[in-house]
Amino acid sequence: MTDLSRKNLKSIFISSLKCEFEYKQTDLNPFTIKITGIDYFIFLKYLTPAYFKDSPDVSRIQLPSSNHYDAIMNSDTPFIVLGYDPKHDVFVNWEPGEIKERLNARKNVSLYSRTSIQSKTDDSKFAFGMLKSGGKFIAFKPNLLSTFFKHHDLLYSDQKHLNNLDEILSSPKLDKLEDPRILADIIPLLKENRILEAVNSCSEFYSKKGYELSFSEWFELVKKTYDNLH
Repeated sequence: MTDLSRKNLKSIFISSLKCEFEYKQTDLNPFTIKITGIDYFIFLKYLTPAYFKDSPDVSRIQLPSSNHYDAIMNSDTPFIVLGYDPKHDVFVNWEPGEIKERLNARKNVSLYSRTSIQSKTDDSKFAFGMLKSGGKFIAFKPNLLSTFFKHHDLLYSDQKHLNNLDEILSSPKLDKLEDPRILADIIPLLKENRILEAVNSCSEFYSKKGYELSFSEWFELVKKTYDNLH
């Protein structure tokens, strides 16, 4: 059974970030964190059923009224709200434009999603949803969390920008090992024919920069470097 504690959800969030990040204020919710050099306010909460009799498909999170939002409301720092569906292992994000304006407007601000979209979300793309109110949301698997932070400014844009995002996500992420830091690490290993260790080193190094390749793809990249040594 999933541990629905706030601490566990924050662990899921951090472990899903395959890019460079820096802890800042993490003992609150919302908390602050720097991701690939950009500061963010992050609010995390588990999605639960909305219990609407006529709409059983609706799930939601609620943002309770709090003085912790004061800094967010008076700041240009992006405020990212993420709901998490533990059953389907899916994050949900809402269109950011209206959220700051609604903070502390009532005892609880509700943000809605749909379990039908959450249940059909796969590892390869973002799923987009719209509620009867006109509100938009995005559902995605944890493996796309780093990609979300790289391109979240495009995700709620017009279709032209979304087509551009599709091109970004489908383009090859890495075709050659050129970073001198990783080469200095793996070349001594390759000279001793320790290829699998070099593959693991590459995967760990580049995953922190947001690259998401399969084991066989990492192996082929390392093999190219190995072949160039001989």
